[in-house]
Amino acid sequence: MDPASAPLVKRFAQVWTPTLMLLSPDGAPYAEWNGYLPPVLFLSQLLLNLGKVALKQDRFEQAAAFFDEVAANHPGTDAAAEALYWAAVSRYKGSHEASDLIGGWEKLRSHYPDSLWRTKQSFNEF
Repeated sequence: MDPASAPLVKRFAQVWTPTLMLLSPDGAPYAEWNGYLPPVLFLSQLLLNLGKVALKQDRFEQAAAFFDEVAANHPGTDAAAEALYWAAVSRYKGSHEASDLIGGWEKLRSHYPDSLWRTKQSFNEF
């Protein structure tokens, strides 16, 4: 490791390269992902993580729009199922209507029934 990089590696607890982070204005990490991705997969991860940043900033409509874009334009990626999960959460947090959450998760169940993200929302089925 280049000694000049040591402070950044330590500050962000970087363990592998490439590590991509979306940071708040004060430098706190909002989102992170690791490893090389070809352009289409990189774009899906970038949009997914921009949605997470918007969600953490309580910009629920914008977050849902990012997640919807991932689900609509990158359906074959690992990010698509996660995007449907967070789109439902974003809509619910903006409206406080259970139908926004449950309806979004029904879409997740029907499109990605075997995904990890479908399992994460399955707690409401027991």
